[in-house]
Amino acid sequence: MFDIFDNIFDGFLHYATTYVDAGTTPRRPHNITAVGNDWIAPSVEIHPRDDHDTEMIRHIQAHKQRLRAHPFYEWLRTDQHSPTERLRLFVPMWVMDILGYRDLNRYALTYAEPLSAAEHAVNAWASRLSEHSGLFFSDWQALGLDEVLGHAASGALEWLFLDPDMDLHRQNMIEFAKTALRHRDPALRWWMMIALESTGEEFFAQIRPLALAAETETGRQLDYLAGRHDPPIAARSTGGDTDGAAPVPLTGDQLELAKEVTSHVFDSMERQLWRSYAIARAGKYAIPAEGRRVRLG
Repeated sequence: MFDIFDNIFDGFLHYATTYVDAGTTPRRPHNITAVGNDWIAPSVEIHPRDDHDTEMIRHIQAHKQRLRAHPFYEWLRTDQHSPTERLRLFVPMWVMDILGYRDLNRYALTYAEPLSAAEHAVNAWASRLSEHSGLFFSDWQALGLDEVLGHAASGALEWLFLDPDMDLHRQNMIEFAKTALRHRDPALRWWMMIALESTGEEFFAQIRPLALAAETETGRQLDYLAGRHDPPIAARSTGGDTDGAAPVPLTGDQLELAKEVTSHVFDSMERQLWRSYAIARAGKYAIPAEGRRVRLG
């Protein structure tokens, strides 16, 4: 916690000396795509070591099948708004989840002082996953979401931390962090990461066609939403040295706990999809017709 606050204060000091003292305004950095337009992150592949792993795979696949049939995904495919407008109707509320996932991997799922090959493997994968959210800023800009929301700085902070519709994503991230910190065994953390990535894999599989259509519509890259997360040279199932297999086997006592953690991850994702479905259909982030020309050009 002291390290986290030390980094926060470093950020405050850098901002104060670089911009406040100098009387200048920060500019969002330009993110350069590191991969080709046809590249997408590889699927999450799990190579079972034993019967416990096989049972976990079946457990996860059953959850994925249920999630795949969620009405929100049907709305994504069939709603009459343009692809770009459909994305704008729900993407803003995912900012806490996407940026929070970086912190979850960096501070909760990693080991500050790894003591085994299994812990090093978890760290290597978590480190890669923590880098993905940087692409989201470019997508945010490409979709014109600052203009959609129309927030001043104070309004943005109020929305991020006080809007009731943001509570669910914040709550889930906190619960995930508590779960990760409560269970330090690398086998349990690895399966939790598999569950998190599996929910994300289905999310991006559903979002990617819409993102590609929006790219054609706007002429701008949407690398995060299109699933262009990793350069091909770094592509591995998990990013550690386990070749898609758990770095250490689950014991019999851990199997049910791993299932429980996995179910919690999928249930949390399902709640987030229901919230997105409600917000998108209610048009909370819709742009009034009279404001389109002024706010989005």
